[in-house]
Amino acid sequence: MTSLLTLSFILFHFIVLYLQAGGKELAILILVFSGIWPYTKQLMTLALWFTPTSWVPISRRGSILIWLDRLAKWSMIDIFVLIISLAAFRVSVNSPSNVAFLPDDFYSLDLLVVPLWGLYANLIAQLVSQISSHFIIHYHRRIENNALDSYDDRNNTYRPQKTSENSDKKVLFRTHRFGRPHRGETEKLVVRNWVNHLLIFAVMVLIACIIAGCILPSFSVEVFGLLGTCHIIFYFLS
Repeated sequence: MTSLLTLSFILFHFIVLYLQAGGKELAILILVFSGIWPYTKQLMTLALWFTPTSWVPISRRGSILIWLDRLAKWSMIDIFVLIISLAAFRVSVNSPSNVAFLPDDFYSLDLLVVPLWGLYANLIAQLVSQISSHFIIHYHRRIENNALDSYDDRNNTYRPQKTSENSDKKVLFRTHRFGRPHRGETEKLVVRNWVNHLLIFAVMVLIACIIAGCILPSFSVEVFGLLGTCHIIFYFLS
């Protein structure tokens, strides 16, 4: 006889379960970064896009957009938790087949988490939000540069010609000279030579950890209670 029990989990239902189980910190993190923050970030970005510069200066708008993009990465925490749950909650317990006095398939337990469209929709929304942030920042900077060029043309003011550091020419990321607007155009930031070697070493360590994670056991499952006792008895009898 096979019995199938299906439970559906919604985001706020997840939060309630974590609160009831005593995981208040994780429940608060999921509520803030997955329930409140994504909508707040989108509304703030939309408001900044249509707010005139007389209310929000261009430099402040750029800083806010960059911080919104950085903090938006935390909205992926619920996706991370759910993907881990897909692997962690895959449990299969079957009755031993080498015990003579037990019938075949005397008991069996299969526990698994099946992703549904709610998870896919949340994941797609998060990706669209991350990509749109980069497009918005790009066009903000492009509009800012065009406005400055137009202002200089109307007022016959002088602006330094574009150099290799701030032109549209493609350069290597490790040789690029980063501008520092708050320090003036004379001071630039460059990557030190030891950073290149450190980055190569970090990538090699990352590859080694990924290979080790694919080969070594990730977690173990221990069965307690009556079911665990039966397994131990059947193990010794066999």
